[in-house]
Amino acid sequence: MFARFFHDRLDFAADALCRAAEAAGGPIIEGHALVSGEALDTVLRRYAEAHGIADRRAAASDWSKFFFARLIIPALVIQCSSGQRLDLDPASWGAYCREEGTIAHFVFDADPLGPPAPGDASSLVDAVMTPIVTALATDCGLSPRVFASNAAVYYVWALDQLGAQAQITPAQLAPARALLDASTRPDGGRNPFHAALQAAGSGRARRRTGASVPPAVGSAARSVG
Repeated sequence: MFARFFHDRLDFAADALCRAAEAAGGPIIEGHALVSGEALDTVLRRYAEAHGIADRRAAASDWSKFFFARLIIPALVIQCSSGQRLDLDPASWGAYCREEGTIAHFVFDADPLGPPAPGDASSLVDAVMTPIVTALATDCGLSPRVFASNAAVYYVWALDQLGAQAQITPAQLAPARALLDASTRPDGGRNPFHAALQAAGSGRARRRTGASVPPAVGSAARSVG
């Protein structure tokens, strides 16, 4: 569906957002049930058991890294490459999970690409990130900033990969890069990427790019196929 946008170290995520997929060995969960927290116990228990993690907080933080890697990286690649808005309304997709509870595919009922809207992160932040960060924090008692910081790592890494590949122009990347330094989005909405990078130290987060592969990306890449 979007494979034409994915190259080199990003090609592992080419089928993460799709219109059809086979079951990946685990449950298929409606998007709303996942981001609202209703189905979190299902995936977190599976992840903790598969990896021998007794601490619910550790399991939730680790699982979130796989979730954000599987969603944010392809969403950013698709939006920057197409210059179009990506509608991530959880009512329009289902999560096809692996046996261990991580997400293999976000399967959409219809094409999620919308009108031109370079760098528009409103759907990603408002429809998915905000509710699932809240649900994860409520479930395990960790600060929402922990999960927002996990998400920001993959946003920065994907941007740097796109810049290094030079498949698209700096101008196409500029609206997405602007979110690293702005406390609010162009539409006035909240920007959790900026707050998370400020809290963690943007230099440290940015150093986890380039040759360094962030947690979950390497594992996700190895699981393809």
